[in-house]
Amino acid sequence: MKTKKIKSDLSHAQFGIGTFAFFLLTFNSFAQNISVNTTGAANSTNSIFEVLQPSTTAGTSGIFVRHSGAIAGTGYSLWAEKTGVSTTNIAGYFTATGGTNNYALIVPNLGGNVGIGTTTPNASALLDVSSTTKGVLLPKVALSATNNNAPIGAGVATGLIVYNTATAGVFPNDVTPGYYWWNGQWERFSSNPKPAWYTTGNTGTNPAQYFLGTIDAQPIAIRSNNVERMRITPVGEVIIGGTA
Repeated sequence: MKTKKIKSDLSHAQFGIGTFAFFLLTFNSFAQNISVNTTGAANSTNSIFEVLQPSTTAGTSGIFVRHSGAIAGTGYSLWAEKTGVSTTNIAGYFTATGGTNNYALIVPNLGGNVGIGTTTPNASALLDVSSTTKGVLLPKVALSATNNNAPIGAGVATGLIVYNTATAGVFPNDVTPGYYWWNGQWERFSSNPKPAWYTTGNTGTNPAQYFLGTIDAQPIAIRSNNVERMRITPVGEVIIGGTA
């Protein structure tokens, strides 16, 4: 097996990585770069290595990395590491713009799991986030009402979770700061949900907010032995012993 070295003074030369040869890149100065499919010097003077894929064919990629060898232990297809004393260290930065649908990163479910803070994600979890000192911070949005999909708009996926920062809307569709999930409308996660009427009695009720009845043009039916005994119509009529 051959090992080839490319010095930084060959930064504009073409090179390839094949199945039977490895290329070791050595750089003596950050003032020089390696460019693939670019004209002249690299477009970004801050990058040692730059690849441009100008193809307009669907499914093409800029860099394709695959590790298929059978080894004993852990194999890494791609390893990104940023070290050194800096104000901010970022090992990987992904962005996608210009398309109808822009996805910065997609991890397909092909039997693998994603681990953050762990090298051994649980096999039953598609995403395993592990930490003893940090949590998961979900997106913060300002909702306007439980029956309004703004600011996300049409196409909200059932089960979508957000943290609402606003106090807005009119009862019974008002929202207050807290976690909400979408189920055709926004439903609030709360340890103190809107009070229910209990069969053992209720306390602290406010008749301006809490009542027994409907908020649309439907009657109230009262039953015993599963037979309707009394009905209050939408216009306020009280019918006993019948429905009309």
